[in-house]
Amino acid sequence: MERCTVVNNVNVLIVYIVDKFKKDLYDTSDIVLNENLVKLKQSFKEFYNYDGDLLDEFISNIHKIIISDLKIGKYHYTPKSSEQRLTEFRDNEVKLRIAAEQRANSKNECDRLLYLITKDDISDISCNSPKVRLTNIDCFGTYIDRLTTERVKQYNFNNWDGENKEEDDKHQDYLCSHLILDMCNLLDDTIKYKGYNYIGEKRTFAEHKLIDILKKSK
Repeated sequence: MERCTVVNNVNVLIVYIVDKFKKDLYDTSDIVLNENLVKLKQSFKEFYNYDGDLLDEFISNIHKIIISDLKIGKYHYTPKSSEQRLTEFRDNEVKLRIAAEQRANSKNECDRLLYLITKDDISDISCNSPKVRLTNIDCFGTYIDRLTTERVKQYNFNNWDGENKEEDDKHQDYLCSHLILDMCNLLDDTIKYKGYNYIGEKRTFAEHKLIDILKKSK
């Protein structure tokens, strides 16, 4: 199983979910969605020759990053007006904050799980890779996040009425092709160096506390 087959399956999943979500047709029981998730899991299983419980968690967190990204966009760009009631504004803000917290947690968890999956012996914390990847810069979870964002932009370019966005569409394809290549190279490194060397994010802002405050406010 080539590493770019794995990444292509990631991309197919993202494009499919973006399309369904933006059309308000997203459903976790969707057969095609679950077929894509199963196919993605199988490709990672073959690539790493790994079939432990961590793989299910890993795929689940990839899915969560994609959905959280879409929810952030949805709630961030929800039209707001002076007539909007305070409770509606608060409820929307809660949803936005929850999605942001989920995305951050899932990116960290995705990288943690990839680190464990790629180790020959997970009791060995060493890694031979000379490249140290950083969360929110060039980690796997970050690439999932960014590829989702760019595919959302491409969807929007292709679905704005009355505007010719052909050049923008081509730009997005070009950009996404480079993201996909970077993801392929990342997976190559995990095989070459028998591990995934990364530094995760430590968060100082207690998002969950703000969410609790917003929920309790009247």
